Amino acid sequence: MLLDFRVKNYKSFTDEVSFTMLAAPKQKGLDYSLFKTTHKGKQIKALPTSVIYGPNAAGKTNIISAMDTLRSIILRGNIRNADEDNVPNPASSSLELIPNSFLETPQPVEFFIDFIEDRIRVQYKLSIDLGLFSDTEYARKVLYEELVVDGVQLFGRTQGDLKLHLGEAVTDFSHEDSDLTHSALGMLVEKSLNSDELLLTNGFRLIVAPKLVKFIIDWFTSKFMVICRADSLHLIKKFTEPQKKTIYVDHTVNEAAKVFGINSNALGYIQGENDAEPKLVSICADLP
Repeated sequence: MLLDFRVKNYKSFTDEVSFTMLAAPKQKGLDYSLFKTTHKGKQIKALPTSVIYGPNAAGKTNIISAMDTLRSIILRGNIRNADEDNVPNPASSSLELIPNSFLETPQPVEFFIDFIEDRIRVQYKLSIDLGLFSDTEYARKVLYEELVVDGVQLFGRTQGDLKLHLGEAVTDFSHEDSDLTHSALGMLVEKSLNSDELLLTNGFRLIVAPKLVKFIIDWFTSKFMVICRADSLHLIKKFTEPQKKTIYVDHTVNEAAKVFGINSNALGYIQGENDAEPKLVSICADLP
């Protein structure tokens, strides 16, 4: 479950903005409605739902966009642009759209996320230099990256410096065949990493702790679902790995079609092998 998300220097945000699901320490009278779990002997209380509200241009959409952008960066493992068209959140694939357009000098964009899953608490920080708004030629780089699991920092990465702190916290997730020392692992990881790539989903995943990173990526893939546009075409891509010869039927679309007399057949979405986007099709029954 998501516990806390923070972002700084993202679009309209210059100061750090926090979206937290943690209940206030002195909150009383609503315990029945809270999500509760025990972590390292301490109880964590979190909100099961939350509402973002405010006037126009207050940044409501931007906080959701920032979550989706971090998710996209982690899943592709770098801060290069993604080759995607017609995405509901363009900033997630074209990172030059992230910096505040009023900045005169580049400022690092910072992300922080804190979540708990299967009683394992993960905290991840990322600071990236993307240059100024709309600068597509800027040499992007990761300035800082940190992973903390159950209160133990497993790595801290800055430009030209990488520190690994592996121990009991990562034992169950470590590479089974790795008998290298920490310093040797660090050198191996550093040499395999470009300045615009994430340590988490590259060297740390491939060389140090593949099981742990898979656990983290699985959470971002299937549990941290950020919906920037809730139409069926994008929901299919977001919630499923579209299967071949499978049609996804949308009840609302079918009811609307009947009301307006558009089609007497059922309607559904199908993802073709060579299609970048799902297509809306009419389903005809093949009766004997």
